[in-house]
Amino acid sequence: MNKNFIEENLEESKYYTVKELSNIIKLKNKMKNNHLPIIHLNARSLFHKLLNLEIFLKQFDDFFKIIVISETWLNNETVDLIKLNNYNFVYKNRKSKRGGGVGVFIKHDIKYVVNDNSAFDDENVDVLCVDIESGHASSRGVLKVIAIYRPPNYKFEPFLNKINLILHAIKSADKTVIVGDFNVNLLDNDSNDSKDFQNLLFSFCFSPLINLPTRVTCNAYSLIDNIFTNLYQHCESGVIVSDFSDHFPVYAIVENFKTAINDDQILCRKINKTSIFFIKKALSLQNWHSVKNEKNIDTACLNFYNILNKTLDTYAPLQWQKQKYKKAWVSDEIIKLSKKQNRLYKIAVAAPNSANIEKYKKFRNYFTSVKRKAEKNYFQQKFEEAKSCSKQKWEIINGIMNRKQNNLEINKLKVDDKIIEDPEEISILFNENFINVTEKLLENQIVTEDKLKINSAICKSMYMNSTNEEEVTYIVQNLSNKKSTNMGDDSTRN
Repeated sequence: MNKNFIEENLEESKYYTVKELSNIIKLKNKMKNNHLPIIHLNARSLFHKLLNLEIFLKQFDDFFKIIVISETWLNNETVDLIKLNNYNFVYKNRKSKRGGGVGVFIKHDIKYVVNDNSAFDDENVDVLCVDIESGHASSRGVLKVIAIYRPPNYKFEPFLNKINLILHAIKSADKTVIVGDFNVNLLDNDSNDSKDFQNLLFSFCFSPLINLPTRVTCNAYSLIDNIFTNLYQHCESGVIVSDFSDHFPVYAIVENFKTAINDDQILCRKINKTSIFFIKKALSLQNWHSVKNEKNIDTACLNFYNILNKTLDTYAPLQWQKQKYKKAWVSDEIIKLSKKQNRLYKIAVAAPNSANIEKYKKFRNYFTSVKRKAEKNYFQQKFEEAKSCSKQKWEIINGIMNRKQNNLEINKLKVDDKIIEDPEEISILFNENFINVTEKLLENQIVTEDKLKINSAICKSMYMNSTNEEEVTYIVQNLSNKKSTNMGDDSTRN
């Protein structure tokens, strides 16, 4: 290609502040179109940025359904502590080295499957593929979301071969979005690596959605974070100016894609002052003769509930429950401070003089201390409220540690070489076992009167095993030197 692929094939993407994008999102939420918003953030330690991620996402009112994280820096111990309200988390940690890793947060009500194709497994490049199920009745299938992180020190040629292998594993009919930090600067028109990378993706009908720098420093800028797609429909996209890390977050909104909904959602009624007013008024005007004059109590109750439910369905219809998306200590004041920090960061990026940078850093440090203090005070208060109840304390600790209660369900039981599968029979056998456990133990053990005797304690007595000169000498010689002094303030050290 004579010109850069981005310039020829990509619509101009835009920069947005958090406030600007949140205003656009509010309008989109009101339109209630079928769309799948996806965002990518380079975390550089998700464990330490989890609270910042909560605050960042809260400003968009739970809008993004798929959140791709690169450079998670997680391991088998820290990954269990990753918890984001209203989202499920899947991940691929670095196997043989520290750092790296990718993860994907998926809204809890979306049906998905982690794709275990061997093409998405690699020791040097972190790749994770999630198949999002479509909810359209007319078009069955999935949308593949592939998260990729390439370490900057990993050679380009084997990385390109890996991308080629991944693209061959994707069927031509599969709707796919490839998201991540590729560490290939698409703005470098003189780089053969950049050209080869773009040409390979273009040959499989993938085009980038971002054409602005995503990593900006005082001396340089580069476009290394991107979202590639083979979708033919329009995808709104952009870059968010945020100090979440040294990479700007990038996002895309896949239009006309309805996700399949999980079956475990809870239906509830939205009750507020307005609905209560109309419900009371409707019930006061209701004719209750079918309840008052009915002699059969069961029929009268049924008539009452029918009238009540009909009224509730009119003024407070059942809706899918939407969980609140926030940490308990993330107050409105913290959100305001976060927005102010973003404004100062934008000014520092636009005009990176020493005064603007110093002002931003000073406020950032102040905001960090406010967040930590708010979290600390919250848990101190929770532990103070639960100081007399150990059960509540453990509930708080398990919530912090993201420990889930294991519900052990026994479907089979083997008794005297016989398999029992009937739930009622299993429960009866367990009850009989616990009732008769003492008698069974006593049948197999002879208890004499001597064993049942409890000797009374002998006060003011002690017993010492005999020793010898060799044992004392050995112990003294192996004593470590100390800096402490004796009663005369003389050092006891040799």
